[in-house]
Amino acid sequence: MTLAFWIAVAVMALVSVLTLRGTVAVIAKRADNGWDNAITYVLVTGLVLFFPCRWMVGSGAWIWMVLAPVVCWVVQVIAVRWIYELNPLHSWMVAVTHTVFSTVANVSVAIGAGVVAAYILYGQIISDPVRIIRIILRLIGIEPPF
Repeated sequence: MTLAFWIAVAVMALVSVLTLRGTVAVIAKRADNGWDNAITYVLVTGLVLFFPCRWMVGSGAWIWMVLAPVVCWVVQVIAVRWIYELNPLHSWMVAVTHTVFSTVANVSVAIGAGVVAAYILYGQIISDPVRIIRIILRLIGIEPPF
């Protein structure tokens, strides 16, 4: 795993923590909205995505692939309920709202990074059109022969 991967994971985790704190501040005003709670939630979610859900999707069995999003969602709602000590409906509402805002924020950051990368590479690609082919091959893990 490259440095760029870990930077992307760190940015996504930071955005997720910030959006969770904002969501809890608006929806669950009486819940403890500390950094430790938000970081714990992001770590629990990341571990669930990394271990069981990655195995379920990669197993090749259709039933596991279909159940993976359900398992992730149930664990996220349980984590919100356990960490923030909310009732089930409130924790479901916090989880849904956080998911929507976190997704929008992370996609916006990714689009912004793509625009900046395209702007930087634009001059290099115009001067050498084969360069884009080399970049794409390296991104998918193939070392170009030319």
